[in-house]
Amino acid sequence: MDVLWVRWLAVDKKHKAGWKAKRLYKVRFIPNLDEGAFGFLDPSDIIRGVHLIPGFDNGLIEDNLNEAESEWDYEPARNWCSYYVNQ
Repeated sequence: MDVLWVRWLAVDKKHKAGWKAKRLYKVRFIPNLDEGAFGFLDPSDIIRGVHLIPGFDNGLIEDNLNEAESEWDYEPARNWCSYYVNQ
């Protein structure tokens, strides 16, 4: 059985966005200690393409996911605090 392990994103409700605001939506990773931050998906249920623009002005995430958790993780994860969803 093929599965995909994912870390979920949530829309940043504090950021005004949309056509009326003339700004792109901003998404952030759900904090890793929150319930529902991670999950499994059937690979056939995922969107195959999306354009996320890193929110460079918000910097990188400083959390414990940046440390290698197995011998297969050669480089630490580098995730941005937020991303803009290109439309």
